[in-house]
Amino acid sequence: MNKLISIITPTFNSVDKLETCILSIKNQTYKNIEHIIIDGGSSDSTIDLIRKYEKEYNIKWLSEKDNGVADAMNKGFEMASGEFFGWIDADNYYNPDIIESIIKNFETTPSINIIYGNVDIVDVDKKVSSYSPPEHISFEKALIYTTGAIPVQPAVFFKREVFEKAKGFDSKYKIAGDFDFWLKVLKKEKNIYYLQDTKYKPYDGNIHDIY
Repeated sequence: MNKLISIITPTFNSVDKLETCILSIKNQTYKNIEHIIIDGGSSDSTIDLIRKYEKEYNIKWLSEKDNGVADAMNKGFEMASGEFFGWIDADNYYNPDIIESIIKNFETTPSINIIYGNVDIVDVDKKVSSYSPPEHISFEKALIYTTGAIPVQPAVFFKREVFEKAKGFDSKYKIAGDFDFWLKVLKKEKNIYYLQDTKYKPYDGNIHDIY
């Protein structure tokens, strides 16, 4: 079990949250991870923070003005060399064994192309509330429901071929680029697995957490 997974993080002036995200990837129990950070030309100390960690684990980064999050995501995935993909925003983080669990599930059942799961939402007072998406997600449901019909962004991982078939993100969408992406994916993809057997482990912060 040593296949490379690429995790994309788009960011812009998020230095106050990015370090928690970085550490949650750096400290994963599964080590063959490529973390790609795409910065939109931040004016805070984001780049200093990235440089602080770039020699400590497998990190690639780019900082330049972009045409929004969808454009940044496309740049990140173009830089990715992993067999598996995921993306997590700068204000989200992972529990330390989630990537190991994801890779094990992909390898145990090779027919699976997408794995998605639950998230914990931690508010500013560090109160935790859990969200579990529907066990059966489909293109048909996504057309009907505005929420709960696509995988939750921090809690979804997929094979490279899924991204390639969807031809990436449409940068004309400034807000709903992820929704458009998943509509394209779900229209073609049926081999989706809902992972709900990993346990929540508390982690300091005020952001989303996959478990």
